Amino acid sequence: MRLARRAVLQSLATAAALLRMGQVPTLGAPPVMRRLGPGDPDRPSPTIWEQLNQAVGGRLIRVKPLLAACEEGPNSAACSDLLHGVGSER
Repeated sequence: MRLARRAVLQSLATAAALLRMGQVPTLGAPPVMRRLGPGDPDRPSPTIWEQLNQAVGGRLIRVKPLLAACEEGPNSAACSDLLHGVGSER
């Protein structure tokens, strides 16, 4: 029972943060889903992301692009190792 109550409270906190960010559609409006990349004017500000992170108890994970090593150094050993591993079976 305690676990279910915690999950409900966490969901409510997340929903409240999303409402503040304007990411939850209003009733009657069809949901519109699209990815917002860096530089997109509709992308939430770092302040909004921090508010959401606080609302979910600091559990947001900053995701790094899959090919970040190649963006940082296209001719680096890290990029070469990454590209070598793409498509290989593990």
